[in-house]
Amino acid sequence: MLVKKGGVFGTTQGLQQQYGEDRVIDTPLAESNIVGTAIGAAMVGKRPIAEIQFADFILPATNQIISEAAKMRYRSIMNGNAPLTIRAPFGGGVHGGLYHSQSIESIFASSPG
Repeated sequence: MLVKKGGVFGTTQGLQQQYGEDRVIDTPLAESNIVGTAIGAAMVGKRPIAEIQFADFILPATNQIISEAAKMRYRSIMNGNAPLTIRAPFGGGVHGGLYHSQSIESIFASSPG
């Protein structure tokens, strides 16, 4: 998302130029789509890093994270997995106000994977 501009906080600045458009891609601003695309890429051998703008916005992707990515090994009779990294800034340090500062990572703490 916003790769050409460096992402929301500049974390992807220069990555597309360095690694190419086939490895660093923009996605629609839909968290479930961002994570779903990353899961698909992981299943075919890529090592995706998905960036969610703020942790507060990760909730629409919880089904993909908890029911798909975290359980892929078990769903594939131990023959597959979906290794991926999801970045999502959270807490007061991002100065996002009411809707951009929640610390909701505990939702994922008890999930397998």
